[in-house]
Amino acid sequence: MDAFTVTRSATTTLVVNATNARGVSVGFTELTPDFPRAALRSLDGTNRDLGSLPGGSRSTAVDIDDDGTIVGQSETATGEFRAVLWRDGSIQDLGTLPHGHFSVASGINGAAVLGESDAADGTLHAVLWVDGRMTDLGRLSAPASDDEPRRRRDRR
Repeated sequence: MDAFTVTRSATTTLVVNATNARGVSVGFTELTPDFPRAALRSLDGTNRDLGSLPGGSRSTAVDIDDDGTIVGQSETATGEFRAVLWRDGSIQDLGTLPHGHFSVASGINGAAVLGESDAADGTLHAVLWVDGRMTDLGRLSAPASDDEPRRRRDRR
């Protein structure tokens, strides 16, 4: 399936962001307007809510590898969005650059997760997570306005 394919089961609609070689798809469902939740479409056609970080309501799954590890973003209890990794039924916050408030994981290839994080000065940086360690790959943009993380989230 292509990115942003809409598939339906008997009870929910899944907007698909990625499908792995085994045919398992991930993306999000909208439980209510403006509240997407990360979801997985299994081989039997059922959708499963992947959940969000403790205290958060919204999440989106962006990519899945062939082993079934999923990456994306989730809202925190404070309303910030963080890059996350779902594996074996649990969710892991991948964090931000020091003093950052926003991150998103956009791809996974084995042990490496690629994404973005804002830095203390508000600039957006490419980041790579390997074995839980984040590496700053460099600046992507000028300092973000206060609503930049919200605008980026709304585009997902």
